[in-house]
Amino acid sequence: MKLQTVIHRKNIIYFTVGLAMLTIMGILGVDTYLPSIPDIAKEFEKNVSTTQLSIMVYTLCIGFGQLIFGPLSDAIGRRKIMLTGAVIYGVTTYCLTLSTDLVMFLAIRVIQGLSISITLVTAISAVRDVTRGSVAATLYAIIITIEGVVPIASPLLGGVINDLWGWRAIFLMICGYAIITLIFVYFNFPETLSHERRVAYSLKSSFNTYKEISKQPRFYLPCLSLGLSFSLIYCYVTASPFIFMVTFGYSSTQFGVLSSIIGGFLLLGAALSGKLLKKRSAPQILNSWLKIIASFIVLCIPLIILSYHVNIFIFFFIILMFAGGMFESLYTYLTMSSQRTNLGATSALMGAASLVIPSVIGGVGSFLIELNTSIWMMYLLLIILIMIYMLRKVRISRSFLPKLTR
Repeated sequence: MKLQTVIHRKNIIYFTVGLAMLTIMGILGVDTYLPSIPDIAKEFEKNVSTTQLSIMVYTLCIGFGQLIFGPLSDAIGRRKIMLTGAVIYGVTTYCLTLSTDLVMFLAIRVIQGLSISITLVTAISAVRDVTRGSVAATLYAIIITIEGVVPIASPLLGGVINDLWGWRAIFLMICGYAIITLIFVYFNFPETLSHERRVAYSLKSSFNTYKEISKQPRFYLPCLSLGLSFSLIYCYVTASPFIFMVTFGYSSTQFGVLSSIIGGFLLLGAALSGKLLKKRSAPQILNSWLKIIASFIVLCIPLIILSYHVNIFIFFFIILMFAGGMFESLYTYLTMSSQRTNLGATSALMGAASLVIPSVIGGVGSFLIELNTSIWMMYLLLIILIMIYMLRKVRISRSFLPKLTR
């Protein structure tokens, strides 16, 4: 196939499908095997919270990997490094099925996370290479939609597979999907960065740019808050298998169905935030909803102490995910609105923060939920209070935050 550096209209469909397949590949590595975590923990003779470190190391590596491999793809092009990442991802996913203990499992997850960071960052960069205006906006909308929809369906799929064939079958399925994606991308995803537009690789220069952006309060305050918003979601992700499967005895399939329903409220929250932005500013919306969620958590703590019932947790997680979707969208808007230049570096930093911060905070949360549910909920309350404090520190001018009107 002759490689092209311009996507013609007749090829945009293949380009879009390839973009979608690459995005899905990364998401499958987290949400699909959530229902199998208790079974993996049992086989490796570890507790659930320790086994959930496999989520943390995966997302940490994706976050840090984007900062490293993004500049590298600017120097050598997108296609070769993207295909390399996809191959390594497929191989490591298969190797997970051969794991005999948790240490081996975690080590493979590190390589898997770094490999998928390559494909994700090059896919996003490829959109910027070849599209502008409404076409670019449409492609980014597709990515965001996939990132919202796939995590809803993945736990259900993973739960069914786990109940029928065990946790290793889940990773075999993901490996098969990776192979299909690799074949499709190889034949249909062209090189998008011409030689004339490539720049010399300089990790030092890239990190100097990251450093300059990170010094600006108008960037780091909403960006850190975005990381905390994702932390709320990660705390749900790491706590839900223990609460529903270990404590209340849900099967993998039952947990998958429930996770899909609860996950749908994440999309609803994100959709509502867009509607509200037409009437009020992002800080105003955030100020109101952060206080609402803080009050909600305070009310739920005594309810759980007095009546440790599954329906209370279901209702709590629905509200938490709804708020998480809203916070995620609004803080993304605030973070990207903080810069007029270096948008690629801004996006990379934002992407890293939205993975690294939740990985650490969610990892701590996974241990707290096994220690004591009330302490875990107070931990969530602390996150919300920090977000409220940071929101007050943000000083927004018209040059920083364009006001959206009807």
